[in-house]
Amino acid sequence: MNEIKKWSTASCRVWKSAGKPHSGPIFEMHKRDKATYTNTIRKRQREERECSTNELHEALLKKQGSSFWKCWKSKFETSKNRMGARIVNGIADDGEIAKQFVQHFASACTNNSTSRAVYINSES
Repeated sequence: MNEIKKWSTASCRVWKSAGKPHSGPIFEMHKRDKATYTNTIRKRQREERECSTNELHEALLKKQGSSFWKCWKSKFETSKNRMGARIVNGIADDGEIAKQFVQHFASACTNNSTSRAVYINSES
C-alpha cells in the first residue's frame, strides 16, 4: 500500500510541476497511478468489511456470544474516553449530556413570535 501511495504522490507532483496537463503521457501516468491507489483503498475497505462480517457470522454460527459481542464492539462501538464513558461535545457526564440535550431542544422548540403563537393556538 505504501509503495502504491508513493507512486501516486510522485506522479501527482510531476503532473503538477508540468502545469497539470489534461492530455499526454504525464496526464495518463497521473490518472493511472491515482486510479490504482483509490481502487486499492476501496479494495482494502471492502476486504475489511467482509472480514468483520465473516467474523460476526462465524461467532453467531458457533453460538459464541462473548466473542460475537467482542467483535461487534471492536467494529461498531462509538467513541468513548479512557474510562469507558460516552463523550458528547467534549462532555462525558451523562447528567450534563442530558442537560445539554434539554437546553438544545428547548431553544429549538420555542416560539419565534409570541403573538403568532397565540394566534396559531387560538385557531386550533
